[in-house]
Amino acid sequence: MQILIRFTVALVIATFANPGPSSLSAQYDNFHINDTGKSVIVKIGQDHFTTYDYSSHAKPIFYPLMGPKQIAMTRNHPMKTVDGEQKDHPHHKSMWIGHEISDVDFWSEKGGRVKLTDIKVEESNASFLANHEWLKNDTDEIVMRDQFTARFSQKPNARIIDVNVEFLPAKKLVKFVDTKEGFFALRVHPNLRGKPVSDSSPRGIMTNSNGQSGKGIWGKKARWVDYSGEINSTDCGITVMDHPSNFRHPTTWHARDYGLLAANPFGLHYFQKKTKRAGEYELKPGNSLKLKYRVVLHAGNWGKNNTESLFREFAKQNH
Repeated sequence: MQILIRFTVALVIATFANPGPSSLSAQYDNFHINDTGKSVIVKIGQDHFTTYDYSSHAKPIFYPLMGPKQIAMTRNHPMKTVDGEQKDHPHHKSMWIGHEISDVDFWSEKGGRVKLTDIKVEESNASFLANHEWLKNDTDEIVMRDQFTARFSQKPNARIIDVNVEFLPAKKLVKFVDTKEGFFALRVHPNLRGKPVSDSSPRGIMTNSNGQSGKGIWGKKARWVDYSGEINSTDCGITVMDHPSNFRHPTTWHARDYGLLAANPFGLHYFQKKTKRAGEYELKPGNSLKLKYRVVLHAGNWGKNNTESLFREFAKQNH
């Protein structure tokens, strides 16, 4: 029996002030996607939207993520040194996927790495398809594979990335370990942190779909989590959404006030104080694991109504 749990990341960068739901129809033109042999560069017109860097690090990452007015919305470290950014957790690289898989640490990059095997760009469809191998560093053993598709679109004053990922065991059972250190993650811009970098730094606001806020959102189950603040005198924020079809929806969140925002359905021992290994998930050969997420980078007078509108739209997706 094949197990299918969908993984989709939709990245929406919004630049409008309090739009109504009717203004959110998708558009798929004006995207320029170029595979350089080291990364995929995505532009909207002349504006740099994002780069999918699949060669510079131990895992592919999306960096930068350019928001309204071309404001970078995730931390630059360790890819670039910028004043005012803390240099902790160098494995927190903008936006990425990582976890401990079959006792191999792909999260902190100490035990494993994710290697691209092939990639195909379809600019006419504003998308690319990539395949990766998850390898043990010491033996180059393939622990699992993934099939990864990213499609780009835009709405009025918004930018979107839809990502489908299917995880496949290589030869033997794959185990997603019960740990808080994972899974689909972003390290947000310092101004969006719940805990300011210094006494004179801006403070972000952390909230979830249940109306909880601050440190209280850590480990809680929620449909979405939002970090909002002000960057370059612009009100903005990042929301990550968990699709209703996902494994253990609504997911639990490894959401920290120092800027880590991660959806993690596996760390139940840590988040919910359940017995050890309660959150572990085993994927047998012949089966696959899929998930869906949406990431919204927003600006202006955004508010919960717009977040809920985009969540309802996202929830209707079945691809």
